[in-house]
Amino acid sequence: MIKFQCNKCGSSKIGHQKWVGSCSPIKIHNNGHIEYEQAEIDEDDELRGVGGYICQDCGQELYFCGCQIQTEDELISYLSLDPDKRQEQEKFYQESEEETARHEEQRQQDEIATYQTEG
Repeated sequence: MIKFQCNKCGSSKIGHQKWVGSCSPIKIHNNGHIEYEQAEIDEDDELRGVGGYICQDCGQELYFCGCQIQTEDELISYLSLDPDKRQEQEKFYQESEEETARHEEQRQQDEIATYQTEG
């Protein structure tokens, strides 16, 4: 059995979040007061590419190596990884991102220095 455990709060409750369209009918009264009625939710009007799997207790979105887990295949692959292996891969990803950020910062500083000496 594949089990989920939230990295943030430790919960085992997982859910899927998606953003859908809704429309709330309104009534405008003679005195200018606007009354909002019960929203009608259109499950077929889904904002694609937004949403994914989340912890149902704390709302933490599930990410692995910088990518949000959005499909069932991604979820099963994520949960199938040995937790130690998953943590190792995540650590490697974080270190790679930090190294890339350091290189980008150095490149920008070099560019500024070149601009200042030429200008």
